[in-house]
This record gives sequence, structure tokens and C-alpha cells, in this order.
Amino acid sequence: MSQDGSSFLQGVLLMRTIPWLTPKSIEFLKSFLAVYPAARVLEFGSGGSTIWFAEHGVASISIEHDAAWIAKLEAGLKVRGKTSDLRLLPRPYDSVCQEFPDEFFDLVLVDGRDRVKCVNASMPKVKTNGIIMLDNAERPEYREIYSLLAKWEFFKTTHQGPDETGFVYGSPETWETNWWKKP
Repeated sequence: MSQDGSSFLQGVLLMRTIPWLTPKSIEFLKSFLAVYPAARVLEFGSGGSTIWFAEHGVASISIEHDAAWIAKLEAGLKVRGKTSDLRLLPRPYDSVCQEFPDEFFDLVLVDGRDRVKCVNASMPKVKTNGIIMLDNAERPEYREIYSLLAKWEFFKTTHQGPDETGFVYGSPETWETNWWKKP
């Protein structure tokens, strides 16, 4: 294997295998999947969450715009004996929601690009009592989402400092992962 191939494989093996979300939101996801083990999940932005869902037996559909990242993620899934429905789509990729009937998904995780558009497009696609989860929800550019989902039940989690893997989010090292439950 070439040096480049070795580096690629090493990077694949070192990939994060848990979602880059607040620890409390990951606990929520574990509880949610215990109640809905056959949950239909759509995620905007792929990565550790994609691997984590696959390792938990969830058949997620993961939308991504970066071809190199998807290749690495596919290799990461393969090396772990897992698969996922990974879709490489150009931005803005919220239009993927048009492929699905209303009330189709149990959970939509928004942790990619064009988040306001993704939330807006996915709202009718979420089942009653289903969840839309937004990472980095503290960012000012996502405030519109709070208005869009104002009639949904709201849950907020905040984390400061490193997570269990040592990951520290930006400065001041605090981030939010929030979710809304559809009435």
C-alpha cells in the first residue's frame, strides 16, 4: 500500500464513531432508539453520527456535499462491517426532502450546511412525535429555526469543555444541541 493509502486507512480507522453532539443529546438519542429501534433517520451532514447510527442498527439516510469526506466515511463504515445510505448531493441539499412522503421520518438530524433550509424542508417529513435535532444551535444564523419550530416541544442541551473524546468546540468552548418534538 502506498504512503497515501496508508495515511487514508489510518485516518479511516481513527474516525470518530460517535456523533459530534452534546453528550446529553447522545444520551437522548440512545433513549429514543430504545423506544423506536426501527426509526427512520435522515441526517444532513455525515460523519461520526453516521457510523454511530449504523453501529446501533439504524438505517439512516445521510446527505453530504463533500465527495472526499463521503469516500472516507464509506471506507470507515466498510472497515467496521457496516453500511449506510450515503448520498452525495450538491448544495443546497434540502431538496432531498421532496423524495419522501410527509410523516416519513422519526428523526431528522441537522448538522450540515444550509441548516435553516434543511429544517424548513424536513418539517412536514417528520412524523407526529418525531424529532428534529439541530447541532450548534447557539449560532445566531440559526435563530430563524426557533421561529419555524415555535409550536413544537423544545429541548435544550448545552455542553462546555471537552467531550469524552477530548473534542472541544470552539471558543468559548460551549455549544448546544437542541431538538424539537413534533406535535
